[in-house]
Formats: sequence, C-alpha cells, structure tokens
Amino acid sequence: MSLVSASEVVGGVKEYMYRGLQQLPLVLALTSFIFTITTASIAHSTLFFGLSVVMPIYTALSQTLLGIILKTAMSDQESRWTRSVSDTCNIIPKHANMSKLSFYTGPSSPGKVVPSYWITSVGFFFGYVLYNAIETLNMPAATGADPIAHEKRNTQAVFLLSSICVFFFLILVARFVFMRDCEGRGGLGRALSIVFGISAVGIGMLFYRISKVCGARSSDLFGVLSQILPVSATANTPIVCSEDLNSQ
Repeated sequence: MSLVSASEVVGGVKEYMYRGLQQLPLVLALTSFIFTITTASIAHSTLFFGLSVVMPIYTALSQTLLGIILKTAMSDQESRWTRSVSDTCNIIPKHANMSKLSFYTGPSSPGKVVPSYWITSVGFFFGYVLYNAIETLNMPAATGADPIAHEKRNTQAVFLLSSICVFFFLILVARFVFMRDCEGRGGLGRALSIVFGISAVGIGMLFYRISKVCGARSSDLFGVLSQILPVSATANTPIVCSEDLNSQ
C-alpha cells in the first residue's frame, strides 16, 4: 500500500469517527426505533420515546429558560454562555452548506443558548443503560434458577457496567476536546451543558424505572435477564404415549 493510499484510509477513518460522534444522537434514536418495530421491546420503545420526544422538549425548555435568565443578567457577554452554530455542531448538516462548511463560529458571531440536544440525548441514553446494568446486577435470582447461570448473569452485568462507563467517558472526552465549542463557547456555557447533561442522566434512569413497571425481564435492554430461567424450564419433561380411545 502506498503512502498516499494509506493516508487516504487514515483520513477516511478519522472522518467516519468524527461524523459518527457528531451524529451519535441520531444513530441512537434510529437504532432504538428499529429494535422497537422489529422486536416490540418495551425497553427500546421507552428509549426511543425518550430520545425522540422527551429530550427535544426538555432541551427546548431548558434553552428557553436559560435564554431568558442569561440574556437579562449577562446580555453583553453572550459568547460565554452560548454554543457555536457552525455546521460542525449540527447533527444533520444542511446540504446547501456542504461545500462551505464552517468549523466553528467566532465569539463575535451570534450563537445559540446551551444546552445542545447532543449532550441531553447522550446523557439520557447513558442514564438509561447505566441503570439497566445496575438493575441487572442487583436482580435476585428466581426461585429454582440455575446458580451457574446466575453467576454468569452477574459477570455479564459487571462487564456491561464497566464497558458503559468507559465508553461514555471516551465519548464525552472526545466531544469536549474536538467539538467543545458545540457545547459552549465559554467556560460558563460548557459548565451549564455538563449540568444539564447530568440532569438528563437522571431522566434516563427515571425512564428505565418506568419501563421496568411493565415487566422486569422485558425491560432489560441487553437481554441478560431473559437468560436466567428456572430449573423447571430447562429440565427434561417425560413424554408418555397413550392410546387414543376415540379413534376406536
């Protein structure tokens, strides 16, 4: 492989990862929608409703409230509490601007009030799956369940919990390092984005509890709980053949 083709491959991978990070909320929402219509899963339907309806409303209300407060208190320092409105920060870039994409808008340009839908939706998803993993770990074994399967369930839950925390830590670090102006052009804006992101985590946990009310096993997003079956479900059932008296 030549150096030119190698550099093109590396550049393509970087572009793919960057766009994946930029459009992560859309990917999460569409994935949960696909699982909702194909499996009728309570967990995915609740998750999709939260990402597609609740979080946009929550984000819009938060932006409106903060806009009223901060425009009154700090009207001359807009760049401190607003976020960039460049094409880099748009989950779906406008097709008309594809040939002249702007990386960030400067501090003198107008911006939008924090938080962004990106931080609230990702926080919601993180809270949902995190609480799912915690509940999976804490769920007691059913009466007569295989102890080996129960131990495997605990191992899977610990692995899920660790993986979720590491994954979202890396996602947030990448967001605030490479796309930090999308969450606030100043320190105050980024701090407020983090606060509302944490509050979205709490909402995600609440929504998982709502889905759990409909059935603990069916609310499990990862399908771990469905693997824990009582012994009676896996035991060999004897079959007795008897003569059909009605056929005589």
